[in-house]
Amino acid sequence: MQYSSKENVIECLAIIIEKSNLVIERNEKTTSFHDFLSSSTNMTRPASSIGKTICGVL
Repeated sequence: MQYSSKENVIECLAIIIEKSNLVIERNEKTTSFHDFLSSSTNMTRPASSIGKTICGVL
């Protein structure tokens, strides 16, 4: 059986929390991107009007 000091346990927990936060952040970005791609408003506008909107013409 391996014994760890409190400092080692705290350090390991901090690493686990940091990694978990990175995974959560990645998942939020993936979900946002998926929502953008699956949005009906993005699929119904013709490409020509999207370019005009970006340039501020529309």
